[in-house]
Amino acid sequence: MMEEYKRKQIHQIITKQKRAIYGALILFMIIFLLLVSLILNKPFIKLNGAKTLELKIGEKYQEPGVKVTTLLGNSNKKVSITGNVDTLKAGTYQIHYQVQYMNATISKYRTVKVNDTIAPTLELNGDEVVYVVENTNYEEPGYQAIDNNDGNITKKVKVTNNVDTKKIGTYHITYQVKDQANNKVEKKRTVIVVKKQDPNIKTIYLTFDDGPSSVTPKILDVLKKENVKATFFMIGKDDSYNDIIKRVKKEGHTVAIHSNTHDYEQIYTSVDNYFNDLYALRDKLKKITSEEATIIRFPGGSSNTVSRFNSGIMTTITKEVTRRGFRYFDWNIDSGDTGRIGSDAIVENVTSQLGSYHTYVVLMHDYWQNQQTADALERIIHYGKEHGYHFDRITNSTPLVQHSVNN
Repeated sequence: MMEEYKRKQIHQIITKQKRAIYGALILFMIIFLLLVSLILNKPFIKLNGAKTLELKIGEKYQEPGVKVTTLLGNSNKKVSITGNVDTLKAGTYQIHYQVQYMNATISKYRTVKVNDTIAPTLELNGDEVVYVVENTNYEEPGYQAIDNNDGNITKKVKVTNNVDTKKIGTYHITYQVKDQANNKVEKKRTVIVVKKQDPNIKTIYLTFDDGPSSVTPKILDVLKKENVKATFFMIGKDDSYNDIIKRVKKEGHTVAIHSNTHDYEQIYTSVDNYFNDLYALRDKLKKITSEEATIIRFPGGSSNTVSRFNSGIMTTITKEVTRRGFRYFDWNIDSGDTGRIGSDAIVENVTSQLGSYHTYVVLMHDYWQNQQTADALERIIHYGKEHGYHFDRITNSTPLVQHSVNN
């Protein structure tokens, strides 16, 4: 009996233990399945496009959006999007994407950087080229700097000024400013300090275009005989006269730049074409004379209309040559020697236009076969000397004689 009782007790204990184990297994499975369900249905936010977007200031921001998925596939969970991007103001902005799941919030962020890549505007008051008489004061006309993001930044402009009005020459004032995004702009003003004219001296500057040629030595002979200095605006397409260029320099005249090709349609087609032509001749003359020419005359003069096939080209390059350190001269007496009018007419054309001005720049030509100019030259010089005029060559201190630009 006792053994039977013991077996029953053991059986009951084992049965209870099995039931407990089965119950625990069932509970575990239920919890496991719930956890699996939670994991499988948990939403994930995937950004469309890059996590960090960069825009230029003023560029429109277009929201790329997001995609919500679970491990089982796409989800139709509603996404809340917060955050604002001001593309008119440089800075870093965040867009916040949120999805609610159970009692939790699933979040994702996108960074939007609005970059200021626009340089400030810097405007100079007054002219970009200013002439100052030596030993007088240079007065700064002023400037203004405005930035699209920072507003008025005129106070941040740095000015480098090395103008010495006690010394004749060409100076450049540099103006620089940069905004908070480090965008920088620079401008320059050219200040030319010129010699003060003696009211009692009237000067004639004899100038010769389109040489050197076979006529140039004859002109040089006359100038040497009369002890007069002049200015020769050279062209560069013929290397056979390089020795004459050396003589011009050796005898104390000014070797100046006219044009390497004197081809209107080529040089006035663009700013680049003009300066390619100018620099080619400048470099050639420097090799011959060991001196860099800075005095120039435009083919046709600054007032020419032959360049009108390219509207505004003269307005642009007359400013640009000065900015690059050249000085251009026109004339206020035209000898008329491009036509076959004879030496008497040339003398009359020049002497009849001399008057009470302090500065006369006479236009003549020393191209091939223009012997009439050489024949007229001595009489022109005699007339000038007899009537109290002084002759000189053009230099960087010579008062400018320039025409009004017509294109």
